[in-house]
Amino acid sequence: MSNDNSFYNVSNNIDDIALTIRTNTSKSPEINFNFIYNNYVENETSIDDNIINDREVFQKNKFIRINFENLGEDLSTNINNQRSFIEQILRNLNQQDINRNEREYFNKQDNLFQNRKSLILDNKLNDFINYSKTYSSFSIDFDEENFNTNDRSRLISVSNDALYSKEFVRKNYVENFNFNNLNDYEKVINSEKINSLRRDLSNNSFNEGLLFANVKHISSSLNIGDINQYANLNAYFCGVYVEKFIKLEDEYRFLTGFFKELHSKDDQNSFTKIEDEAVNYGSVYRYACYNVYFYTTISRESRFILNHFLLCSNPYISNDIICKEYTKPPEPVSLQLDYDKKNKNLILSWESPTNYEGDVKGFQILKRKNINEPYKVVKQLEGHLPSDFYENNENLNINDIIRTPGIVKRSYIDESYNENEICIYTIRAIDAHGMMSNYGEQVGIYYDFLSDNLIRSLMANSGANVLYPNSTLLNKSFFHENVADYIDNLPTVLKPKKISLYLTPDFAYINKDEQNEKVYDSQYQLTFTNLNDFIYNKNNFSIVNFG
Repeated sequence: MSNDNSFYNVSNNIDDIALTIRTNTSKSPEINFNFIYNNYVENETSIDDNIINDREVFQKNKFIRINFENLGEDLSTNINNQRSFIEQILRNLNQQDINRNEREYFNKQDNLFQNRKSLILDNKLNDFINYSKTYSSFSIDFDEENFNTNDRSRLISVSNDALYSKEFVRKNYVENFNFNNLNDYEKVINSEKINSLRRDLSNNSFNEGLLFANVKHISSSLNIGDINQYANLNAYFCGVYVEKFIKLEDEYRFLTGFFKELHSKDDQNSFTKIEDEAVNYGSVYRYACYNVYFYTTISRESRFILNHFLLCSNPYISNDIICKEYTKPPEPVSLQLDYDKKNKNLILSWESPTNYEGDVKGFQILKRKNINEPYKVVKQLEGHLPSDFYENNENLNINDIIRTPGIVKRSYIDESYNENEICIYTIRAIDAHGMMSNYGEQVGIYYDFLSDNLIRSLMANSGANVLYPNSTLLNKSFFHENVADYIDNLPTVLKPKKISLYLTPDFAYINKDEQNEKVYDSQYQLTFTNLNDFIYNKNNFSIVNFG
């Protein structure tokens, strides 16, 4: 090779050989992975996840979306005169669940090089220059245009040694080649066949010149000697293969594979994503995505037979996908408080929030005596099923929890209510997974013996953060200190002969015509109540010439 742009002798440390006869491959694919949670269902932790369930339906409860932003291929250059022949061979694999045995038809590059020590990366210009300066004495002098012409991602391999791994963490690659994937590569890629080949140290078929010695062919046909047909059946991009793994402790177990056959530009444009509904809430999954190429070789047993097989590109591996939601449920609504005079209990009732996920399974009832105190839990009502992936996010005494599996209660009787005290109540919603809402409406109450009524007053709107319960406090309420002071807990005395009332009204100075004028409320009411017969007397009075 005499082309100055070639990388044939860049480094003496390159361990892999990357071979291709395909010239229309661009850079590595770009794929995004996301867990989407829409609605709660009771069996969301116990479905069969040994498949990839990609249905065309209007609404899905939960799923992992694999979004193929760029396949890294230009299918417009596929030689379509072999399409029907290849389709016939692949028809039993297309959009079907690939089991452990069928998985062997999708030959990995590790089938060819069992002892490879590296991943093939999508190198950028500066990364490649820096790496070459570090590991090679070869003088590199090329511009960005020349680099982009030659950079095909799969043509360049870099050693997985300690120095490069350290530098690798700092690089801004897309998630398929992050540091975790470098470490977890063999856990995800390994199969029985690859493991067997790695154990067989005597296997040196590749070194003996057998390029595709360890691949499993999917079909065979008669070799009619047509060199053009033979050429067109090599390096033919035929689709995308996805493998699904579940993480158990620190290992990844293969669940299934899924193959989507693609031949033309129209196929490529219509294929943008896979949405796998076969996932259990709370589980951790990982996906490895491959571009798949159709190859043909002459059989080792007979030159009159052609063997056809599939060869996968280097994998685009997702990060660990944790199937959990982290969105708080909305607050409960319509809090009602009623006093049971006979039993001297307070009855609370409320409604579930308008939560489109439909997963509210419990409520937390809280109380405090004034706005300067923190809330204390009265009771936590849990209607969660045993199958729910419920994680309690707060430490509570077991005596403060009432469990009614499958029954979501929306009322509670507070037997600890003291009718002689002002109290403020609020409710929080708990979803099926333990996420808790902000505070609902905060309602202050006091039982008025004189009118024989429970006085209720909205203290704060819903939505206050747990750490800031007063963040939605209203400006005025019966029970706000220094606002109305509608009721105060005054002392009770027996047969008083004289009562002296001392009070200092709130006031403010207003500067008017260069003079300070004192402004205050001058009208007040004092009520005397006989606790024997509850006869009371009201007296209005005014404050004049204050100060």
